[in-house]
Amino acid sequence: MGALNWNLEITKHNQRLFKEHEAKQKKQSNIPAWNGDIESLFNDIVLTQEHVDKMANTRFLIPNIIAQGHITVYAAPANGGKSALFRYFCEILGKDGMKVFYVNVDAGPGDLKKHFAHAKTHNYKVIAPDACEGKSADDVTELLRTIADGGAQCSEYVFILDTLKKFTDVINKTKAKEFYKLLRKLTVQGATICLLGHCNKYKDEDGKHIYEGTADLRNDIDNLIYLDSFLNEQTNILEVTTRPDKVRAEFNPVSFNIDKNNSLKVTMTDKIINILPDEDREIIDLAKLGIADGNESQGEIIGYIKERLNGIGDRKIKSKLKLYSTGPRAELKATNTGLGRGLKYECV
Repeated sequence: MGALNWNLEITKHNQRLFKEHEAKQKKQSNIPAWNGDIESLFNDIVLTQEHVDKMANTRFLIPNIIAQGHITVYAAPANGGKSALFRYFCEILGKDGMKVFYVNVDAGPGDLKKHFAHAKTHNYKVIAPDACEGKSADDVTELLRTIADGGAQCSEYVFILDTLKKFTDVINKTKAKEFYKLLRKLTVQGATICLLGHCNKYKDEDGKHIYEGTADLRNDIDNLIYLDSFLNEQTNILEVTTRPDKVRAEFNPVSFNIDKNNSLKVTMTDKIINILPDEDREIIDLAKLGIADGNESQGEIIGYIKERLNGIGDRKIKSKLKLYSTGPRAELKATNTGLGRGLKYECV
């Protein structure tokens, strides 16, 4: 596929978001009194046919990964495969004729040398301010501001910022919001922005990662995509599955293998890899081992797991067995034993 042309719908979408942002800033200090009409309170945020049409008509540069003209944050913990995946995506974008600038301020000299060779082979540019005397991420920000202020047409350009926190203080509400405003101006001009972000040290109550930053990050961008990963220690392959969170387009999960034995080679998988939180993975893996050892009833499997995991109760194990034996991504299959409510399990 050749370089994509200016997309009028994307431009209108970003112009509207930018104007809404500026209008909101002006209104915050002078909010009019409510007139008593409850429905009118929700006019600015009610879902309309226009919103639905724009989600459906989004043009993807890479299906389910990069939406043209959008600001997207890809959040993952350290060593979660962000950089390896985006070097792979650059191969696709370069082949399709997009003009890609990968701004790398999260790598040492050795990695930059490899990155340069890869970019030269696959027709994209690496911007590395740390490798240039007296330069930093702040210089890149000023160059982006020059582009935004100049009004240049940017529909063929993809900017990848690795990593976000090197460009702004993501936990400083004022500074972060100003940076996101700059990025929105660029998307008004057609640019596609990919921000590689980190996750907090602590996870949510379900054991899932939480992006690093204030609520403004989620509010001011178009899409937030988590990159959930699991290192298969037997194969030394990092398994990664996308988890769309906040989106303004139709994203579906996709999975990749990153081979640590083969220079971090990335391969897209045919099937979605089920990435479980650490505790859940430990329970389900033990359940599978128990089944392989001849334990198939729920009681037998619970006993098998409790012998190997200290401090875990029957209720938690039952809830995990139930959770991962239902739905399209189930890892176990549960059937009735024929004796009351008794269940037996097998691996899918």
